[in-house]
Amino acid sequence: TTVGTLALVETHNVIMMQDGVTAAAFWDGETNRHLDQSSPNYETPIGQYMEWSGSRLWISKGTSVIASDLSDPTKFLERTKGGGGKGDFRFDQEVTGLSSSVGDNRRGVLLVFTLTSVNALQSSVLDRDKWGSTQDFQTVVLPSVGCVARDSITNHAGFIWWIS
Repeated sequence: TTVGTLALVETHNVIMMQDGVTAAAFWDGETNRHLDQSSPNYETPIGQYMEWSGSRLWISKGTSVIASDLSDPTKFLERTKGGGGKGDFRFDQEVTGLSSSVGDNRRGVLLVFTLTSVNALQSSVLDRDKWGSTQDFQTVVLPSVGCVARDSITNHAGFIWWIS
């Protein structure tokens, strides 16, 4: 884009649903259907936990976390092409929850919980090709404190609380 111009991005007002077994589903107020994660559609894949952070839908599946295309929670094509931001993120243990938060310099982060650790992905970096070259894009925040109950993760008065 050129300096001084404004580009409008199509919005997606949808409810996304997952059970970890069947295809992801969505409802936009009029249409509801299950999404097709296979090629060439590359729609929302089957997963467990979901969180919107940094203008992307992040989904966990086992020890992996994947990100949607920018501003579109129903498309996951970017992860199959491009440069430094291609692919998924892996963790030492199964992911037990996700939460959006604010990190250094008021930048958005995605917190990724396992049974024994809390990790962060710098979700405020919108250009996926810069993920691989961004220092500490994936970091361990708490190496010996994790989360045992996904539904316990809550943000209250700017603080993240959970059952560890």
